[in-house]
Parts: sequence; C-alpha cells; structure tokens
Amino acid sequence: MTPKKIALYVGTTCALLILIWTVIFISAAKSEPFEQVALFTKQSPEVHQVVGDVSSVTLAFLKSFSFNYSDVQGVAQFQCNVVGTHGKAILHIKLEKNVGKWHIVAARLNESPLLKLE
Repeated sequence: MTPKKIALYVGTTCALLILIWTVIFISAAKSEPFEQVALFTKQSPEVHQVVGDVSSVTLAFLKSFSFNYSDVQGVAQFQCNVVGTHGKAILHIKLEKNVGKWHIVAARLNESPLLKLE
C-alpha cells in the first residue's frame, strides 16, 4: 500500500468519525432529557444565584453526555456549559426516566451540589 493510499484511508476515517460524532452530539443536544436539563437550569434559583439570568445551556463538547433510554425508562447524564448575566458555570446533571417521565436525581454546579436525590 502506497503512502498516498494510507493517507487517504486515514483522512477518510477521521472525517467519517468526526461526522458520526457531530451527528451524535447534535442528537444529544436535541434529546428529550437534555430539554429537561435546559428547563431545570433556566428555572433553578441556585443556578440563577451563581450565574444570573441564564442565557444559554449547551453541552460541553468532549465527554459531555451519556444516555440509554426507551419510552418507559432510562438514565442520562450531561455536562453542560451554563452562561448567564453574571458569569459562567459548568453543570453536571443526572436524570432517570421512570414510567415515561424524566426526573433529575443529581446536579452539581461548579462542583457544588445543587440537588442530590440518589
């Protein structure tokens, strides 16, 4: 195999992996549990106290989520960047789905617990 073919295979593989990761990342950001996270974050008095009025909640880019769920049950975890009128924070949050409804079971903002129900 020539160096040009090797470079072509490596480049194609990298591009394909980036495309797959992008699709998965976008899907996670538009998922039902992430919508629950965004709603919780914007309504949380504790988050508001740290960052002010929340202007955006986005997934942290690398290693920022995991989830496994069906129509009835599941588990999801996210690491999010939260931006508000007074600053920024990192939110680590865990949700569980029981009987078709998502519930937040743990949340930390900048390593400080906001909610711990586990």
